Amino acid sequence: MRSLLAIPTLYRFFAQLIGGVNARTRFVKEHIRPQEGDKILDIGCGPADILEFLLLVNYVGFDASARYIAAAQKRFGPRGRFFCAMVNRYTLQEKNFDLVIASGILHHLNDAEALELF
Repeated sequence: MRSLLAIPTLYRFFAQLIGGVNARTRFVKEHIRPQEGDKILDIGCGPADILEFLLLVNYVGFDASARYIAAAQKRFGPRGRFFCAMVNRYTLQEKNFDLVIASGILHHLNDAEALELF
């Protein structure tokens, strides 16, 4: 299953099957509540599907999967900046963000990586 979900198109299809659009809409509306011009860091952004629901923001997404980052770049182009890397003090050049999203990432990290992230 993991190898199938590593394919961005299958990942998005699976997310739609389990109600991902409704969940993301609610997550953005109730929890993120972005304002126009907000600078948002998305740690473990995957194919950056959340960006569809974040209008008029300055979006920076990081993911360890080159396939997901390529899919995000292809789909969203200049609407965001996408980096194929783990977020840490060395890869994150910018330090000031209005909002930080790290949704669905912790189960991918070992204890040391989680401590570094926090």
